[in-house]
Amino acid sequence: MLIRDFLNKHESIKFLVKNLLRKGIIENVLNTNYDKNCLMMYMIYPFKKPELDNTHQANWQEKQIAESLCKRGYNVDVIDYNNKSIILKKNYDLVIDLIPGNNGVFRNHMNPGCKTIAYFTGSNARFQNVAERQRIAYLKERRGVEIMPCRQAPYLTREVESYDASFMIGNAYNWKTYNEFHMPAVYFIKNTGHDSEYRFNKKKKRKNAFLYFGSTGQVHKGLDLLLEVFSENTCSSELYVCGAFKKEYDFEREYHHELYNCPNIHPIGFVDIKSEKFKELTDICVYSILPSCSEGKAGSVLTTMSVGLIPICSYECGFEDDEVIHLKDCSLNTIREIVLEYSKKNDEWILQESRHAYDIIQKRYSKQNFIDSIERAFDAVL
Repeated sequence: MLIRDFLNKHESIKFLVKNLLRKGIIENVLNTNYDKNCLMMYMIYPFKKPELDNTHQANWQEKQIAESLCKRGYNVDVIDYNNKSIILKKNYDLVIDLIPGNNGVFRNHMNPGCKTIAYFTGSNARFQNVAERQRIAYLKERRGVEIMPCRQAPYLTREVESYDASFMIGNAYNWKTYNEFHMPAVYFIKNTGHDSEYRFNKKKKRKNAFLYFGSTGQVHKGLDLLLEVFSENTCSSELYVCGAFKKEYDFEREYHHELYNCPNIHPIGFVDIKSEKFKELTDICVYSILPSCSEGKAGSVLTTMSVGLIPICSYECGFEDDEVIHLKDCSLNTIREIVLEYSKKNDEWILQESRHAYDIIQKRYSKQNFIDSIERAFDAVL
């Protein structure tokens, strides 16, 4: 336990270990032979481990970006966005950068006329970092304990103002968080759900069953708020908890009672979306719920919508009013009211809204939607 506490309190050590494991460059990922070269500063492991395509939308999307660039005559090299020790061996005609100003390894490797694209998958880091710390302060105010932040991101710098374009996975609400900068022209990129068949098992569905489906940063994503609401004696609704809470030891310790001693709260942990467990959970639950403080176009929400769960989330998750049920704020009272209200919906309404959630994925967040949006953006910039 002492080792766990030490690692939990020293995020920089975990970050360093993670970074050391990801060192390297993958050159010419599609084995092409063009005159132009692109450096994509994103992640290398999707190209090394194709079996991970189903674990997160970004894994497939990054490879599709490389395909789109190939169509435009670029050989594509990929490095991890935070790899500052890489030694580049060539010059580039295009750079796609996940966090502009954070890593300048390409600066001496740009051909004349080299274009730069800032690729954003979430809200402004300044907004995100402040929002997470506010959530941590709110928790301390309620319970007298301070949880270590898990989602603090490198700050964007003024260097972004010199880029040729911005690609953004998110909506106008998320984009406003960048208003402190004179940003280059933005092109909104569609995030993707998952290829799934619509399922609605009326015999298994429980109209008062909610699914929390998140990754790291439980306070950031509002799991603490959900646990406090669902653990109340007055709450007869069920919460199924899928996330990385078991790896956040201070959080798990603080919310041990709510997670493990409340009969209506089910601590599941990580779930593969292709597994029978995920199918079982989404057959039972009617709603997904994510009161996050900062996202882009939240992929976890899209994943649950892909199987017909009705999404309830914060405005920060990056959706429009006709796509999700929005929380007016993420206070305990608002979450409590929403849970009580939607637990009482009738079967006809639930079936209609479930089908609507699934249809939104097919019409707006399919893989083809992503391809079309990234192709339009490249056409405009290149």
